Amino acid sequence: MRDMVRPWAVLVIITLAAAFGLGMVYEITKGPILAQHENAQVKALAVLLPEASDFVPAGDIIQAPGAELLYTGYGGGELKGYIISTEANGYGGKIGVLTAIDAGGAVRGIDIYKSSETPGLGDHIRDKSFTARFAGAAAHLTVVKNDPKTNEIQAVTGATVSTSAVVSAVNAAIGYYMEHLAGGGNFK
Repeated sequence: MRDMVRPWAVLVIITLAAAFGLGMVYEITKGPILAQHENAQVKALAVLLPEASDFVPAGDIIQAPGAELLYTGYGGGELKGYIISTEANGYGGKIGVLTAIDAGGAVRGIDIYKSSETPGLGDHIRDKSFTARFAGAAAHLTVVKNDPKTNEIQAVTGATVSTSAVVSAVNAAIGYYMEHLAGGGNFK
């Protein structure tokens, strides 16, 4: 009986020591990992709204169906714009879009952060050549198949549903801006 207890006791001691060691490593690395994640997030936001150097989380200041203000961007102590998150139904499911709108109401850039669109077709909505089409938009956008004019976005070939979903999400962000933020609301 004593011969059976000894291996179990050794195994319990080893397990407790390993758990304690893992806990210590987690505590030591938690802060640097969090700081690195926040730094990467700020860099990603700065790509969308390059004029801003400081991004303040908006919290739950304004709730609206289908849109959420995530960050207010500042540069040199001045309001530079907003990062708004929206979603729309695409061909393969929900498409999540971050839209950067400057203090004057123009779209500065978009980022597709969530998409399960068809590889080789609908996933082209993530391409820089597509997302760049939104820069400068300040009014309701529509999708066209050929030769876009002002406030029109040319559809990705073979992915009109995906394109329409992104346009719908950006329109929701523009609508959110017009309804809640136009006029330079300061949410610091």
